[in-house]
Amino acid sequence: MEKVEPILARGWLRPLKANNARVQVKNDRRKYFRVEFHQDLMANMTILEINGRKVTVGNTKSLIKNMGPGGLCFVASINLPLKKDLILQFNSELLGSPVRVYGTPVWKEELEHDLVKYGLKFTFDENVRMELTGLLNKVQIRMRKDYGFNEGRFTSKSMKAFFHQQFTDQSADEN
Repeated sequence: MEKVEPILARGWLRPLKANNARVQVKNDRRKYFRVEFHQDLMANMTILEINGRKVTVGNTKSLIKNMGPGGLCFVASINLPLKKDLILQFNSELLGSPVRVYGTPVWKEELEHDLVKYGLKFTFDENVRMELTGLLNKVQIRMRKDYGFNEGRFTSKSMKAFFHQQFTDQSADEN
């Protein structure tokens, strides 16, 4: 009790091993690292499957904000449902290599200008994940060395300008 009274009188307690404690973000449940791109990565997005049925539809432009071996975060101008049986595919390019990934949306957040931000969980096998991990490691190393890294389908446009341009191009194609 003699050791506790001075602490109680002081009104606060300092942890003994503050530097050894791991702080885990409450909402961060990721198993894998993420590469936060300095610029948005342009990708063509298409729906591969709905309710277990393969579909053939066109594609739309999207912007990938970050990517890791387990999934990615993207922005699109369409509002998709959050369904486990909705499989999306993304095609882009990094370091001169084509990138083709697919998965299912697990969360979404509505943004300004009728844009929606999504989290996508990949649904492919470990061999594909290992290849993607190697590529993302190379990208991450290059980005650390060169903040201006842009070896991929990156855009320097804002999200609003990018999607406005896509809408303008689409309207011109229809006329």
